[in-house]
Amino acid sequence: TGVQTCALPIFAPWTHEAVALLCGDAEVTRHGAQYLHITVLGAIVLVPSAVFGGALRGSGDTRTPMIAGLITNLVNLLVSPSLVFGLWGFPALGVAGAAWGATLGRGAGALLLLAILLRGRAVLALPFGYGSRSRWRLDIHEMTRVVRLSLPAAIEQGQSTMATLLFGVLVLAQGTSISAAQRVVFNLMGISYLPAIGCATAATILVGQAFGSGVPAPGGPAAIAATKRAYALSLAWLAASGGMFLVFSPTLVALYTGVPEVVDSGVPGLRVIGKYLPISSLTIVFGSALRGSGDTRFPMIASALVMWLVTLPLAWVA
Repeated sequence: TGVQTCALPIFAPWTHEAVALLCGDAEVTRHGAQYLHITVLGAIVLVPSAVFGGALRGSGDTRTPMIAGLITNLVNLLVSPSLVFGLWGFPALGVAGAAWGATLGRGAGALLLLAILLRGRAVLALPFGYGSRSRWRLDIHEMTRVVRLSLPAAIEQGQSTMATLLFGVLVLAQGTSISAAQRVVFNLMGISYLPAIGCATAATILVGQAFGSGVPAPGGPAAIAATKRAYALSLAWLAASGGMFLVFSPTLVALYTGVPEVVDSGVPGLRVIGKYLPISSLTIVFGSALRGSGDTRFPMIASALVMWLVTLPLAWVA
């Protein structure tokens, strides 16, 4: 946590250049750099929140991170409109207000998780108080294990983010309506993924616990059973979601916008996504199960090969 929290704000002076690489529009670049600058500085609360939540989920407690996430979104929903539009006496900050709202929401969630961990009211508790100082020490062996597991996952997320940015550049080149339609379609896709991601998280936790228990053998039938059940639930949900996308795509896209050009562009894309959703359950659940078993390298390799050798080339040609 400490390394990431200290490292991310270092990139703050170059946010304008980073956004300018992806978009030539001066107004979009100005707003995007403003938002990114505040968000990067806000990593001081983003990273601890992610780590605390991940630790609790790994211990089997998914409810506490859920509550922290609800608090995060509630604060964001209350604060962001006030700072964006200047409501209730607050200054109207525009895009910067949205960034501050998101950062303050994440901060509230991180503080809640930290307080719960320090007070020992969760399954997992941080040592705090008299006699706990000896337990806060540098453990090279444990840090090496963390780096060995996290480095492939970090590389996977990094290359995926870069590929997504390049995909965004391809879409932006097609015009504003196409770009807006793509954002609507991807937003709907992201919402449909949420229950499947919940199943994948359960697979990661249960497989990890099966491997960690070592009884009667690391992994074994318990890990396989957890993966099968998580996949079945994920497949059922994504198949149903895909069917809704195929049938109700005009209505779903119209919920976001009434601009005819955006709706006309978004409907075909959403129908394509609807056909793909059931297949994606394989990647979501099996990749998470592999990570739970301690294998973060293969998902990284598979993700990179698919993204850079299939997705981006096909997107550019199409």
